Amino acid sequence: MHPLRRFAALTFVAGGLLLVAIELFLFMQRETPPETWRVILDNLLIKAGLLMLADALARFLGQPRYPWLA
Repeated sequence: MHPLRRFAALTFVAGGLLLVAIELFLFMQRETPPETWRVILDNLLIKAGLLMLADALARFLGQPRYPWLA
């Protein structure tokens, strides 16, 4: 694998961290008790950010990725 290709995976790390940060901000803005759609949206965004981070780590380390997990 080309060395610069590994660093291209860092954009996925940044994207995953940004997605989680945005979601945590939205999570803190919830009212009490939260609406059902808001709980589902918050959980989906957190999961998407974590999956993006896992994929980025696999890309960076040159490990095989498992897209079927998503």
